[in-house]
Amino acid sequence: MLIKRFAFLLRPGGKIEITRGIRTLMAMAIPSLLGLVLHEQQDWLTIALFAQIMMLADVGGLYAQRAKTLIGTTVGVFLALFLGTLVSGSLGWTLLLVSIGLFLAGYLTVYGENGGASGVVLGFTLLLAISLPQGGFDTAFMRSLLGLMGGLWSIFLALFIWPFQPNYPLRKVVAQNFQGIAQHLQRVSTVKLDREQNDQSFVQVRQLLLKSRETLTYTRLGSWGHNDLRELLIVLIEDSDRIMTTLTAMREIVTLHSLPQLATVEILLEDVLKQVALICEDIAQLILGKQKKPDCDRLQLLIKALQQQQQLQQQTLTLDVDDYTSWITVEQLNIWLEKLQSQLQLTVQTTQELQRGDSHKQSIGNREKIAKILSRHKSEIKALGISSKQPWWEPLKENFSIESPLFRHALRLSIGAVLGILIYTLLPIRQGFWIGLTLLFVLKPDFSLTFQRFFSRILGTVSGVGAVYVILVTVQDPLLLEMIGIIAMAIAISLIRFHYSLAVFFITAFALILHQISGQTSENLGINDRIVCTLIGGILAFALSFGLLRQKEEWRFSTVAITALNKVNLYFQAVMTAFLDKTVYQVEELHQRRNKARIANTCLQTALERLIDDPSTPFVKIEPAITLANYIPRLGRGVTILLTQLEQYSGSEAHPNINSFIQQVTEALTMLSQSLQNNQKPLPLPALNETLQDIFSHLQALQQARLSEISNHQDSQQLRPYLRDYNIVITELREIVRRIETIQAAIARFEGES
Repeated sequence: MLIKRFAFLLRPGGKIEITRGIRTLMAMAIPSLLGLVLHEQQDWLTIALFAQIMMLADVGGLYAQRAKTLIGTTVGVFLALFLGTLVSGSLGWTLLLVSIGLFLAGYLTVYGENGGASGVVLGFTLLLAISLPQGGFDTAFMRSLLGLMGGLWSIFLALFIWPFQPNYPLRKVVAQNFQGIAQHLQRVSTVKLDREQNDQSFVQVRQLLLKSRETLTYTRLGSWGHNDLRELLIVLIEDSDRIMTTLTAMREIVTLHSLPQLATVEILLEDVLKQVALICEDIAQLILGKQKKPDCDRLQLLIKALQQQQQLQQQTLTLDVDDYTSWITVEQLNIWLEKLQSQLQLTVQTTQELQRGDSHKQSIGNREKIAKILSRHKSEIKALGISSKQPWWEPLKENFSIESPLFRHALRLSIGAVLGILIYTLLPIRQGFWIGLTLLFVLKPDFSLTFQRFFSRILGTVSGVGAVYVILVTVQDPLLLEMIGIIAMAIAISLIRFHYSLAVFFITAFALILHQISGQTSENLGINDRIVCTLIGGILAFALSFGLLRQKEEWRFSTVAITALNKVNLYFQAVMTAFLDKTVYQVEELHQRRNKARIANTCLQTALERLIDDPSTPFVKIEPAITLANYIPRLGRGVTILLTQLEQYSGSEAHPNINSFIQQVTEALTMLSQSLQNNQKPLPLPALNETLQDIFSHLQALQQARLSEISNHQDSQQLRPYLRDYNIVITELREIVRRIETIQAAIARFEGES
């Protein structure tokens, strides 16, 4: 069993964790060596310690996001050390500072995975500061300065001189999806494969898709909150799935209608497949960080040629059934090709923004670029650009309610830290710092992970102190001990996400060795105190997670997903009704709908954590759950784009089928909610694509009419306002349909494993 757990290190996600361990090793080893050279071992060892702590905040993601997290955490560490040193001698002030500081540390999870990791580092630093002897302004400033130096060193190491790309293994496994599609298309277009060979080639592509989903699932284990990079890669995985589905549909059309009249069409189709293969290969290279520019222009020319073939087929229609069948075949191929072209353009755009977003050349403070990375197409960029102007405190404001799971987590952490300080202050317990530290690492927003970490922490601590005691008794050389401690901490960082008890074993080794180096003798290591404090901290975390503001576990993910779908359904209905209704709509009411959908999405992220960290959850359920937790919020963001466009709406008469489309979307989202509620696979979706195609065809006809007006220097009082009102709206409705289809497929996979 242990060998199977370590086999994870050979997967792409495991390689990422190994690089984190190597960086931690460098972060601690170089300052320690400088301390030996400069004969200032104590100060430089302190700098190494803070650099190692800071590395915990670098959980990955896009370059700009990592940079902001590390810089903000460094500033927070400086303040925590300064204030903690000043108040550590006063119990009242200490309790006040810790209650506020630990609440904020827990509440930073509103900013996702990076915020949660930053909160852990800040909470750790504050607990460490109050455990040290009280000092005046000079002492506080000196400790803060050492912490600042450690933070700056870790920033320099993580963002500027680290020679490897930490996210490369993860990006590679996603790029292999598109490389697999390219290779499949090259085989199909250059060699006449029989049915069996074609199916085998298709299965190989599907296996790559499953591997990428599995890898993304592994990297999600042990992490907390959203991550922009991971969300973008999930989008690209779903894009590759949709592209392959479209190609499969085209293959079936040609296989079923292999007629002599389609010889020219088949030749053009082979050229199309070759061009798609080149585009997919370029997309793969872009994902890997290479400078590539996929050429979609030639594909567009080939599609136009096929459209001309459809026109020729229509002109030569006779009473012959084969002629009519060939015309229908070409028409169906053109419909699928337009869909394929749209999918490839969106994928190329997303991949290009991914490359820019993960580049060190990106401006750290440019929120507009972050919005572009999260956008799906040009219309969404505009809406997200507006939302990016919202103040940074909005996530704090939206979750500042007892209904928010993140608020409840922060409250538990604050109460637990205060209780821990009171316990080791009033009782004769030494090294009480470990009570708060255990609470900080064990207590999580979900009970299942807290329960799991409680036993892992106890097991790792007890086994760690027993093994390390032997080392400390037999090894007396401080330099050798320091080397062992640094290596132990690097190993711990590599293991902490997927084998917590073993990581605690090595953390315990590092802590006891550091205790020994600081001047204590082996007879006074405080091993008993360490075990007692760990037990007290673990019991506090267990009791608070189980007994304070805990919701029922049996509902969790499905219930919260149902709520999120219902909220976004109501949000969609309210916004689209405003387009159809000629009366003045209530802006405040629409904003309230949006905020309720956002809160539901935050709860969905928390429910996802509970699902992932529950040991009884089947692994096959995790991937579709991650997809749902990614795409339901994306569906809500699509509605927000419609809301933004509503602000410029002039009141043009909507297409008659818009009302039918709204009813179909409402029906689809209601059906998906009922599917989750009844633990059943979802029914087929209403004819969303057909209804939307009618609306889109009408829009295209009006666009052509408007172009004729412009060429004739005319200006219609109906066309121009209509196109201004509905150009972006209808484009976004197409994207909303794609997201609903992805949600349906994810629910089918999720309920299929019940």
